[in-house]
Amino acid sequence: MHPGSRDSFIEFQQFLPLLNPRGDHHHLHLTSRHSGTAAADMNGAIYVAGGYDGKDYLRSVERFDLRECVWTRIGSMNTKRGCHSLVAFKEKIYALGGYDGDKMVSSVEVFDPRVGSWMMEEPMQVARGYFGSFVLGEKIYVIGGMQEMEVLDVIESYTEGCGWEVTGRTALGKRSFFSSLVL
Repeated sequence: MHPGSRDSFIEFQQFLPLLNPRGDHHHLHLTSRHSGTAAADMNGAIYVAGGYDGKDYLRSVERFDLRECVWTRIGSMNTKRGCHSLVAFKEKIYALGGYDGDKMVSSVEVFDPRVGSWMMEEPMQVARGYFGSFVLGEKIYVIGGMQEMEVLDVIESYTEGCGWEVTGRTALGKRSFFSSLVL
């Protein structure tokens, strides 16, 4: 699927009525339409960041408050990115890697809702997009993805205060265009 396709929107818009059974869905739509976004949930809110609007890659971020059933634009990221990943870690949102319109990036940004702005964090060691990420224990993990035209089998982990380290190659082999979930 090309980052500019509308398929990802359609799937998300079909899901939205489940969030608001009252039937007043006019305010459930993202304030702007884009694909190639990343999403994470934290403290009763869904954060959707970056993506592609058909013309350019984006820095914009929106938050959906599940209690109020409304989208709000929050502070934009410093880097345009799509095909990236978003995770909630220690009460903050981390935007990881992705494609900035020219190249895959290794940059990492952190949003602290108490401060209301994005701060640059130590970059990953490997630039990548289309990868899986998750939090397990006290670490963020990133698995596989793509770097230019190469599918990766590299795993990195991040520990607060220690930064990123390559933890090895995955026994799963090369992987990209997937999601990961820890139960």
